[in-house]
Amino acid sequence: ENKGEDWMDRLLYTTTNSVYNASNVFLFVAGNTNVEWTLKGGYKDGRRTFILGTNNNENQVSSINGLINTKDPFFLTFKPMIDIHSHPYNPFASLRDMDNARLLRDIRYSIYYENNIINYTDQNDNTYSISVNSMNDLMRYIFQQLR
Repeated sequence: ENKGEDWMDRLLYTTTNSVYNASNVFLFVAGNTNVEWTLKGGYKDGRRTFILGTNNNENQVSSINGLINTKDPFFLTFKPMIDIHSHPYNPFASLRDMDNARLLRDIRYSIYYENNIINYTDQNDNTYSISVNSMNDLMRYIFQQLR
């Protein structure tokens, strides 16, 4: 299923050019709700841009493919580089997560779970993880991935 293809799924998404705001909001909502949230980073019209959003579901959130490769995309010119999403209940990439990673392979995929970032690929549900104990840790991770 390509979550995000339904126009209504994308109403809870917004963008910012501020890594500070994106990190601050993402850590707050991921830590204070029981639904999945996403933070996607890349470039839109030459500017560093971050997409934040949720489908208000504890088991899924729109993949980057579901937001940019649809019939009527909200983020038409967005060139993704990182795709982070929270898991409220487990630290592992699901089969759906790994299938989505197979669709756009040039992106770095990760899960945020209990103050950790767990990277994954289309073939491995945990390539490595790092601790995220502060907003500065998350911003540092994002900047490293956007290089």
